Amino acid sequence: MTRLVGPSLVLILLSGHVAGRTWKDISLVHSLDIPEEYLAEGRRESDPFYYEPPRHPVESENPPGATPTADPRPCPGCDDYTLTPEEKYPTNDVPTNPPRDYFNYDVSIDAKYGPGYPSYFQYGNGYRIHYLNNGWANFQKSNNFDYYWDEFSSNGFGAYKGVLANHDMDTSICGSGNIQSPIDIRLSGVACVETHQIRHRPGDFRVEGSNVRRQILGSKLRLLYDRRPCRDLSKDACKEPDPPFADFPNGWAGNADVMHVDFKLPAEHQIYGEKFDAEMQVYHLHPGRRLIPAVSILFRVQSDGYNTVLQQAIDAFQYEFDRDQAKCSNRIRRDRKLVSEFHTKIMDNDVESPKTDYRNWGEFSTQLDDPEFPEEAQHTRRMQEKFNPYHEELMRTVYFYGYDGSLTEPPCTEIVSWFIMDEPATMSLQQLEQMRNILFNHVDKDCLRTSVHDTERGVSRPVQDTNDRMVWHCTRDHFPPDSERKNN
Repeated sequence: MTRLVGPSLVLILLSGHVAGRTWKDISLVHSLDIPEEYLAEGRRESDPFYYEPPRHPVESENPPGATPTADPRPCPGCDDYTLTPEEKYPTNDVPTNPPRDYFNYDVSIDAKYGPGYPSYFQYGNGYRIHYLNNGWANFQKSNNFDYYWDEFSSNGFGAYKGVLANHDMDTSICGSGNIQSPIDIRLSGVACVETHQIRHRPGDFRVEGSNVRRQILGSKLRLLYDRRPCRDLSKDACKEPDPPFADFPNGWAGNADVMHVDFKLPAEHQIYGEKFDAEMQVYHLHPGRRLIPAVSILFRVQSDGYNTVLQQAIDAFQYEFDRDQAKCSNRIRRDRKLVSEFHTKIMDNDVESPKTDYRNWGEFSTQLDDPEFPEEAQHTRRMQEKFNPYHEELMRTVYFYGYDGSLTEPPCTEIVSWFIMDEPATMSLQQLEQMRNILFNHVDKDCLRTSVHDTERGVSRPVQDTNDRMVWHCTRDHFPPDSERKNN
C-alpha cells in the first residue's frame, strides 16, 4: 500500500472528510438507455466497463430526505462540482512487494492484479464474453493467519469448522470457473420452483455492539458478525448470541446465519443491463447444504432517497474511518515531535529553516484531542438500535431473481446461491458520497491507504458470462407474501 507522509497528509487529515458532490448535479449509474441490439434475439453481454456520464441532473430544490428521521453526517466539499473522480478518489499504487493474496480492480490491458479486460466472441446468434489478462487467476492464499475462509476449513475453528471443507477455498478459479458472479440478470426461461419467501429474523445484534465488527477493507465495507457457540438451534446453548438468520425456500431445510454483510460501490449485479449505484450483499452459511445463500439488495440514488436504516451502517463505518484517521494523525504528530526534538536538542537549537519552523512542527491537534470525539464505549452506547439487514427500508420486497454462482472476489469459489431482490432500495447521493469517501480514501492507523479501487469501476467486478445458466424470477404468481398467508 502507499504510505502517506509529510505535510500533505496533515492537510488532508485536518481538513475533515474528503467528499464529493451534493445531491445536485447527480450522476446516476442506473439511468441507462438499453441499445436495441442489446435486447435483440441472441444474448449479448453489456460492456462491463461503460460508465454512464452525468446526463440528467435531478430536478429538485430540496436535499435528499428533507425530513429524515436522523440527520445525515456532514459532507464537507460535497458541493464542489470541480473535482474529478481522480481528484476525489485517486487510485492507490500497487505495493512494492504485494502479498500473495493482493488483488485490485485495475481493468487496464497491462494490469497485473485486476479482474481482466473483456474479449467478445460470437456464439450462435449472440456473443460470449471472456476476460483476458485476468490477474485474479493468480491469487493465492495468504501466509498470514487472518485468511477469512480458514475458519470454515477442516483445520478451522469455531462452530462452523469443516463446513466448507469439501470446497477448495485456497485456490483461485477466477479465470477458470464456469458459473462466475456477478452477472447481468436475464431470465433463461426456467420457472421459479420456490414456494415461499425468504423467512428471516433480525437477531439481537446492534451494528455498534461488540458482536459486530465494522471493517473498512480494501475492496468493501464489511459488517462481520459473531458466530453462535454451536450450530444446533434446538439446544439452548446454541441460541445466543443470536445473529440475523434466514430460512431459504426450495429445500434448504433449516436456518442459515448471517456470516457477514458487504457493501460494494458501485453495484456488481445488473438487471437487464441496468446498473445500480451500490449493492449490499448479505452472506449466510448453511451448515447442512455446505453452501452460501447470499441476498443481494441493489441501491438507486434518488433526490428523496435518504435511507435511515442504511445510515446506521454508514455512521458505524464513519466512526471507524475517523478513528483510524485520528490515529494516523497522532502517529505523524509523534514522529514530528521526534524530529523537532532532534533539531532543538541534538542539532544545537538549529531550528530555523526557510520552509519549516521545527520548534512547533509537531504541535497540532487531532480528532483524538477533541473532547466531543467519543471513546468506543461511548460511541457504542450512543447507538442502541439493532441493525436489521432485512429491514423493509432495505429489503423492500419478498420477490427475487435466483441463480447459482460464485463469490465475486478471489478465490471466486462457486458455492453461492444468489437471491437478487427485484426491487432496489434507495439512498441519497450524499449517502453514496459518504460511503465512497469512507472506502476509497481510508487510511489505517499506520497511515497506509487501504483501498484497491479503480477510479472508474470502484470495487465492482465486471459482469461475467452466464454460460447458459438457469436464471429465474419468483413473483406473486408463484407464492403470496407470508403476511397475506397469516391473514387468511
